[in-house]
Amino acid sequence: MKRFKVLFIAVWAVVLIITESVPALAQKVLYLDGSDRIIDVTPYVGFFTDTTHQITLQKIRTPEIQKHFKLNKQNKVNYGSNGGTVWFKLVLQGNPGQYVLELTNTSLQDLKFYTPIPNGHYHEAKRGTYNERAIKATSLLFKISLLDSEPHVFYMRCHSQKVLMAPLYIGTAVAFIEKNHTKDLMHGMYFGLMIIMILYNLFIYISTRELAYLYYVCYVFSLTLLTATMAGHSQEFLWPNYPTLDEYNFLLLVLIGYFSILFANRFLHTKRYAPHLRTISYWLHPCFTVVAVISFFDLNIAIKLGQVFILLTSLLLIAMGVKVALKKYAPARLYLLGWGSIFVTSSVASLSYANLLPINIDNIFFIEMGATGEVLLFSLALANRLNFYRKEQERTQQENERLVKEQNEHLEKEVERRTSEIEHQKEEIIAQAQVLEESIQHLHLAHNNIKSSIQYAKRIQLALLPPQTVLTKQGLNFFILYKPRDIVSGDFYWFTEVEKAGRKQLIIAVADCTGHGVPGAFMTIMGNDLLNQLVKGQGMTDPAKILAALDHGVMNALGIESYPTKGHKKNQIQDGMDMALCLIDFEAGKIIFAGAKRPLYYFHKHQMQVIKGSKYPIGSTQYAQKSFEKHHLTFAKGDALYMLSDGYVDQFGGENNAKFMVKKFKHLLKEIEHLPMPAQKEFLERSLEDWKGFGKQTDDILVLGLRL
Repeated sequence: MKRFKVLFIAVWAVVLIITESVPALAQKVLYLDGSDRIIDVTPYVGFFTDTTHQITLQKIRTPEIQKHFKLNKQNKVNYGSNGGTVWFKLVLQGNPGQYVLELTNTSLQDLKFYTPIPNGHYHEAKRGTYNERAIKATSLLFKISLLDSEPHVFYMRCHSQKVLMAPLYIGTAVAFIEKNHTKDLMHGMYFGLMIIMILYNLFIYISTRELAYLYYVCYVFSLTLLTATMAGHSQEFLWPNYPTLDEYNFLLLVLIGYFSILFANRFLHTKRYAPHLRTISYWLHPCFTVVAVISFFDLNIAIKLGQVFILLTSLLLIAMGVKVALKKYAPARLYLLGWGSIFVTSSVASLSYANLLPINIDNIFFIEMGATGEVLLFSLALANRLNFYRKEQERTQQENERLVKEQNEHLEKEVERRTSEIEHQKEEIIAQAQVLEESIQHLHLAHNNIKSSIQYAKRIQLALLPPQTVLTKQGLNFFILYKPRDIVSGDFYWFTEVEKAGRKQLIIAVADCTGHGVPGAFMTIMGNDLLNQLVKGQGMTDPAKILAALDHGVMNALGIESYPTKGHKKNQIQDGMDMALCLIDFEAGKIIFAGAKRPLYYFHKHQMQVIKGSKYPIGSTQYAQKSFEKHHLTFAKGDALYMLSDGYVDQFGGENNAKFMVKKFKHLLKEIEHLPMPAQKEFLERSLEDWKGFGKQTDDILVLGLRL
C-alpha cells in the first residue's frame, strides 16, 4: 500500500510536469536574452475564460483545463466586454536573471499573479493598494525571476465588470526605467497644460462672471481626472489606499457629458441660434443621471447605456456647432475643430481597443492628444468669442456714429438753407414762427389730452375684461396672448361661470371687432356689455342662441332696423364683430361651440381638430338671414383648445413680407401643444416677433389657449 501511494505521487508529479511542459510546446515560448528592450507579450499569451469565476490555480494546472487554453494569435488586448474572469498563461525561457512584467490597465477589479518557485509551487501576488506594490509605478509591475534556462510557466487571473483589457509587456528594469521616463515626461506636459488651462479660464470666469468659462473649467477638470485615472496617476497621488475607486472612473464620463452640454449651449448661444437642439440636449441630462444611478447596481449595463448616450451627445454637439456655424457665428468654427479633435482621437482609441486598428501606441496618448488639441482650440474659441462680440459692438458703434454724422451734416445743410431763407424773409418768418409756435403748443396740448384720454380708455377697457381668476379657480392651465396694435384694442375676450341644473359650467368667448384703435375699442365695450346682458342677465347658455341674440343686439345698437335691399351696396353696413364662443361642462366632459366666422382649434389626445364657425358675422348687413351652427365635442383630461382673432395669422413679415397664414399657425400649434401653457405663450410671442422682425404690427392680436 505504501509503495502504491509513492507510485501515485510520482505519476501525479510526472503529469504535472507534462501539463506544464506540453502546452509550452503548443504555446509560443517567449525567449528572453537579457537585453534592454521591452517586448509585447500579447502574441505569446494563452488565455482561458472562466465563466464560473471559481476555478483555482490548482484546477487550472490540470490537463482538463490546460487543453482549453487558446493562443492569442490576433494580438488582441480586449478579452470581453460583458464582465468576466480570464486566466492568462505565459511560458518564458532564456538567460537567468531578473525581469519585469507590466500590465498597463490599473482599473481591473481583481488581479492575481502566480510566479513559480523552486519547490514546484507558486507564489501569489495580488493587486493591493499602491503602497503594497512591489514596484511603485503608475502601471502594475511584477518582478519575474528566471532561475535557469528551462521554460518557466506563469499564470495571471484577471476579473473586471467592464471591458477586460490586458496589454502585457516584459523587459528588464533598465528598459522600463527608460520607457517610463519618456511616458512620464509626456504625461507631465499634458497635465501641466491642463492645469494651466483650468487656472487661466477660472481666472477669466472670476473676472467676467461668464458661465461659459465655468462650464469649460468643470469640463476640462473632469476630462483631466479621467485621463489621470486611466494613466494610473490618480491611484498614485489621489487615492493610493483605495484602488477600487478606479472602477468608478465611468462616472467621470457622466460628468463630462453634463458639462459638455452646458458649455456648448452657453458658448454657441443656442437659445438664439438653435433652440430646438438646445431643448433636445438638455433631455440628455436626466439620461446621464439614470446611468450614474444604475452604475452602482450593475456597472456592465451602465457602461453600455453610457456609451450610447456619450455617442448621442457627441453627434448632437457637433450638429449644434454645424447649425450655429451656418448662422455666420464665427466662434463656432473653432468649436467644431475642437470637438473634431477629441472625436477623431477617441474613435481611434476605441477602434484600437476593439482590435480594429493595429496601432502600437498606448491608447491613453491618443486620448491625451485629442484632449490637448480640443482644450487649445476651445480656449482659442473662447477668446475668439470675446473678440466676436467686441467687433460686433464696435461695428454697431461705428454705424451709430456714421448715422449721427450724416444726420449732423444733413442738419447743418438744412440750417444753412433755412438761415438763407430767414435772411430774405426775416419779418415774415418771425411772424410765421410766432403763429407756428402757438399752433405747436395747441397741438401739443391737444395731443397730450387725446393721448391721456386714450390711455384712460385703455384702463377702462382692461377693467372691463373679466379677471383671469375665473379660469384659475377652475384649476385650468391657460394663457392669453393679448397685444393691441394701438393703445386700445378692437379684440376682446370674455368668460364667466354659469350654473345650470346644479352643474357649474364655463362660457368663454374671443371676439374680433371691426376696426382697431378707438373705433374698435368702442365696439368691444358694446360686445362686452351685450354678453353680460345675455348670459348674466338673461341666463342664456346656448352658444348658437347667444350669437344670434348678440347679432340682434348689435344691429339695434347701431340703429339698423332693416337690411338694405339687394344691389344697394352703398347702404350696407360692415360694422360688427367675429366671435368664437364655447360652453364647457366639466361634469359632463362636453364642449358646445358656435362661431361667427371664427374657428375653434381643438386637440383631443394631442390630435388636432379644426371646428369651423359659420360664415355669418355679427352685426353686418351683408346677409339678410343668418344662422349659427353649434358643435358638440367630448373632451378628456389633458385636451386643449385655442380661440383667436385674425390678427396673428394676418401679420405681415418673413423674407417676402407676406402674411403668417392659417396653415403655418396650425403647424405651430401642433409643435407646441404638448408644452405647458406659459411656455406655449412664450413660444408664440417669440415666433411672432421673429416673423414680424422690424415691421409694424398689422392688427390687434388675441390668442387664448386652455388646457382642460
